[in-house]
Amino acid sequence: MYSQFIKSFFLLLAFALGYANLTFAQGKPPVANPHVEDTSNVYIAVEKMPEYPGGENAMFNYLSSQFVYPETLKKDSITGTAVATFIVGINGKVHEVQILRKVHPLIDAELVRVLQSMPHWVPGQQNGRVIRVKYAIPYRIVSSNVQKPAVKNEEGKIYAATEVPPAFPGGQKALERFLRKNYTAPSHVAIKNPYKVVVISTILNKDGSIRTTETKLLKGVAAAVDDRLIQLINSLPSFAPASQNNQPVAHIQVFAIKIDESGHFVRLEQGHTVPAGNLKQ
Repeated sequence: MYSQFIKSFFLLLAFALGYANLTFAQGKPPVANPHVEDTSNVYIAVEKMPEYPGGENAMFNYLSSQFVYPETLKKDSITGTAVATFIVGINGKVHEVQILRKVHPLIDAELVRVLQSMPHWVPGQQNGRVIRVKYAIPYRIVSSNVQKPAVKNEEGKIYAATEVPPAFPGGQKALERFLRKNYTAPSHVAIKNPYKVVVISTILNKDGSIRTTETKLLKGVAAAVDDRLIQLINSLPSFAPASQNNQPVAHIQVFAIKIDESGHFVRLEQGHTVPAGNLKQ
């Protein structure tokens, strides 16, 4: 069975459906006692992300070996990419598994089973303290009846955590200046969402260019604002590409953009925590 997974980092922002009481990750973690798990907040971007024991390849091997394609679906050869999220607790246990992008109820249920049965992870850390972290895995499902492609998938592997991350020309401040300068708020728009954060994901190609066909709205505030921001992201100049093992690689990039009540650009958000109640599907 052909399987593919993508380790995701900033994509975790996509699953914060509320954004109430946002707290920057640079602040003190909410866990007062390192032996008592705090359930009020979940981090989505931390200094040290959780890690599967043995690393990425070990997780790939685990998923490939444990996922059992439902027998009743083999005749239909149903394939697709599921996106699953889960929380890695302070003891490394995986819990609260959700399937955000579904393929088929039987396939989704099997993926939940496999993820829930994973060995304990090395938990995430912030300021030297272990904390709860929301993690996401897009996972490619292909029936054993489907012949594997004769050539390597043209997209290749997509990273979100690399030795050398992608960089916008001039850095983060230059990226924010570009967005601020080139975004024009639509007229007569009133944003009722109290948190006013638009979340957009895309993929940076190996040369750092935007893969415009993969630019997706993950959380919006108003259609007119959302559409303009998607167009703006697609107009970005090429980044300095991410690299792994001294080789350029494709990289997931997520932009969380703060908008005011009139639809005007406020700022480009960076890593922060999200109250657990706002992470529901």
